[in-house]
Amino acid sequence: MENSISRLPDGTKQSDSASGKRISDHLIQMKSQTKGRPDSTQEFKVSEDGKTLMIVSKSIKTSAVFTSVWDKQ
Repeated sequence: MENSISRLPDGTKQSDSASGKRISDHLIQMKSQTKGRPDSTQEFKVSEDGKTLMIVSKSIKTSAVFTSVWDKQ
């Protein structure tokens, strides 16, 4: 992820941004920035059978890790 400033259509600076990349058919990694500085990372992983989504969010500033698990009904 580059350290750049995004602009909205009206020309004002956008302070929050996110970028992501597909690692595999079942895994996407995202990185978020606030005011151009790294803020957090997220991993979105779908199970092989496609019925479970696990989201792991990590803060850059602290050791906090948040994990959510979603099951398809």
